[in-house]
Amino acid sequence: MVSQMSEKKRIEAWILDAARKAGVPIPAGEIPGEEPDFRFDTGLGIELSELVRPAGSNHGILPVEEAAFHSEVARLAEEAYYRMPDVKPTKVGLYFRNARGQRQDKRQLAKTVAEFVKSKADQATPFAAFYQFDAPEQFVAITIMAERAPWFKQ
Repeated sequence: MVSQMSEKKRIEAWILDAARKAGVPIPAGEIPGEEPDFRFDTGLGIELSELVRPAGSNHGILPVEEAAFHSEVARLAEEAYYRMPDVKPTKVGLYFRNARGQRQDKRQLAKTVAEFVKSKADQATPFAAFYQFDAPEQFVAITIMAERAPWFKQ
């Protein structure tokens, strides 16, 4: 139990330091505790809370890893799309379906998206949305706008 607690405190200190480096005005001289996680002589207290679901709530996939995977699929799909001949400028939104722990190939998924967008880009006048039954099965929705802008995932 002691090692788990010290590991928790080490992570909390790292988060506090990262917040400072990101520009959050946190005074120096914190006193580690439990409630709150850090106290200061000024009377200020900081309690850290984890806002990310644990991997166990998502079929063993860490939410941060899932978000990184989705971002990479969007990036690869955009690159693949613009390598195709005769494509229109687009802004695409990808709304992924929960994969429920199933392994997916990001390159194949990106290819599927790029081909789908190419086949539907003409319908974006200036906007088109394709939902569950009209989009590839891995997506809840795919939106296409007739403008050149970075693709994104939700």
